[in-house]
Amino acid sequence: EGHRKSTSDNLCERMHGHALTMADCHSMTPKGWLAKFDELSAFSPYALSSFTYLLAGLVLLTVFSGARHYKGNRVLDGSLIALQSFFTLMADVIYIGRVSIWHALDRTYATSLTLFLVTTKAFWLDTFELALFGGVLAIGAYCLTQSRHTRSEPTASFEGFLFWHSMWHLCFPLGYMAWCVYIW
Repeated sequence: EGHRKSTSDNLCERMHGHALTMADCHSMTPKGWLAKFDELSAFSPYALSSFTYLLAGLVLLTVFSGARHYKGNRVLDGSLIALQSFFTLMADVIYIGRVSIWHALDRTYATSLTLFLVTTKAFWLDTFELALFGGVLAIGAYCLTQSRHTRSEPTASFEGFLFWHSMWHLCFPLGYMAWCVYIW
């Protein structure tokens, strides 16, 4: 009878839904977009956006090799960030619109990487760094939400998806590099 769900109940349902989505091997894009994805150039801004993680990882490993104030293991972090590009490329470019294990691997790796980097850095950051990390996470979440909205019927927009998902790919790597510039 009229049981109202608590905030914690709603949070548990959302976390459960996210866990199920992470393990899902479907692309989550409208089926009618497959032909459009197949026509997309390998050198389109959308396809190239998956390499921003590689760029950020390589910059962290090379340019910022002398960063004295880096919090954590720079080589490990740079390698893990660079590896995200492989998962992103496979899920969001090569197998986009198709059922593939790469979708589940990409979602799981991206979520784990974000949690790892935030938890291994958060306790050592100054106020500005916390604001930067928080801002990057908020902007990234907004881009991802917009990306998801643009692939939802009846408002689905292929061009909108390409834009917002590219922004999602750019947000975290560029934000991480901005933090590296700050601490350098």
